[in-house]
Order: sequence, then C-alpha cells, then structure tokens
Amino acid sequence: MKIKKTIFNTGFSEIVHKRIKRDYSQEVSYAAQKLVAQCEEGLKIYERIKTEKRRRTIRAIRTRMKIERDGLFEFMRFVVNRKKKLEGFTLLNEKNYYHLTCEYLIPEFARNINEIHIEASGDGSVVFTDELIEQAKKILTDHNIVIPIPR
Repeated sequence: MKIKKTIFNTGFSEIVHKRIKRDYSQEVSYAAQKLVAQCEEGLKIYERIKTEKRRRTIRAIRTRMKIERDGLFEFMRFVVNRKKKLEGFTLLNEKNYYHLTCEYLIPEFARNINEIHIEASGDGSVVFTDELIEQAKKILTDHNIVIPIPR
C-alpha cells in the first residue's frame, strides 16, 4: 500500500516548498526558505507550548491542513485579517517567541516575497498588500512589539 504524502508524514518545509514551486514555477528563494523555516519553527514551538500546558501531545492539525490546502501565504493573510487573534499569537507572544508569528513575519519578509511574486506572475500583483502589512504592524504595536526591519 502506497502512503500519500501529506503534511502529516512529510516535512512541513517540503510541502510548502513544493507549493511555492508549483505556484511560481521557480526554485524557492533564500527569503522564502527563511520565511518557511521560521513559520515551521513557530508551529513546532506552539505545539510544544500547548503540549506542556495540557500535559499531553498536541498537534496543530487544523493549522497544518489549512497550510497544505491554501498555502502558507494565504494562511498568513488569514491570520492577520482575523478580527479575533488566534491562540498561537497569544501563546508565542507570552513566551517571547513573537518573532515567529505571522504578524511579525509579514512586515519582515513582505518586500522580498512580493518581489518574487511580481517577477513570477508578471501582472504586478502582490502577495502581501500594504493594508495587510499595516494591519500586521498595528497588531504588533498594540502588543508593544517592535516592528521588524524589512529584509
């Protein structure tokens, strides 16, 4: 019996990189690799914090499924645009891992990711709009987090 590769039995990075390659028909840039690595680290730390808090193994299955289905960039847009903040932001911020949240990573990587998208799509559209970047910055300042310097 052949096991279908999914986000549960394949590395997070491998799934996300394949989706980026499919969407942009190119190799994953260094900036995108760094962004994916930080998102993966944030997800693992979130799962560890939840596991310690509940004293049983907790997997962020819904988050992983949403990323696999919609893609990492769409997931990041979803997180920042929500009216109610997800538990992940709160837990990571409380434990001083705010630098691994979508709200922090969007302003940090938006310029590079948007350049990749513009080059690949050729239509001038961007992945992370100015409004989304401003929303992410507002969330950070509301929580007294210093806005990252764009890469």
